[in-house]
Amino acid sequence: MSAMTDWPREAVARLAAAVKERRDQLGLTQIQVWEAGGPSNSTLTAIEGASQSVISTATLRKLDTGLGWAPGTAVRILSGGDHSVRLDIVPTDDLLAEIRRRIPDQREDWAGDWGDSPEEPGVDRSQHG
Repeated sequence: MSAMTDWPREAVARLAAAVKERRDQLGLTQIQVWEAGGPSNSTLTAIEGASQSVISTATLRKLDTGLGWAPGTAVRILSGGDHSVRLDIVPTDDLLAEIRRRIPDQREDWAGDWGDSPEEPGVDRSQHG
């Protein structure tokens, strides 16, 4: 069984805000976080609503996994530490997969904005030999 900690209200509120911010930043639903290894939808709802102050270490690890945070980030947030995303600790394959996931939408925007090939907006290959 995982250890449980009853966190102070301000710590829980800080985690709630960080989890919601990260989920919004990634464009993920609660179900998608769960599918990525995060906590269940009901647990995530309670955490984001700052209504769950007793949180197991297993749930904190699942938050890190499901939100793509470095291990220990959720605990650091609860403890008052920094939770900003550092690109130097994001696995390259994960970062590349996220970029590739978002590119199709961006390509449509590029093509619509400039009328160029969606692969390389604004590049005229005829002058580059």
